[in-house]
Amino acid sequence: MKRHPRFHLHFIPTSSCWLNMVERWFREITDKRLRRGTFESERALIKAIMDYIDNHNQNPKAFVWTASTERIMKKIAKCKEVLGTLHSYYNVKWFKGRRSAPRRNRNRHRRRSR
Repeated sequence: MKRHPRFHLHFIPTSSCWLNMVERWFREITDKRLRRGTFESERALIKAIMDYIDNHNQNPKAFVWTASTERIMKKIAKCKEVLGTLHSYYNVKWFKGRRSAPRRNRNRHRRRSR
């Protein structure tokens, strides 16, 4: 961290769903303002970002979840079912009696002798 002073370490709780909203906001500003923009300097980029923020804050809209709790819980159950099936498949088929995963194409990165 001393070698890279511009990096900052942030500790966040593992259940921090607010981070998804931060990522969503960065995606939105990237898609709506930055992606196709051309900026002659860092100052122009900062001005574009600040203008977007000012405009966005003039007419704020709360994020509203469109999925119901039941729909979300069904998706979670389906994912757990698929992961459980894959887990048991690999335990039985591939790893039974082996110490590690099977190696495929073991020699594909080696040079061929001429």
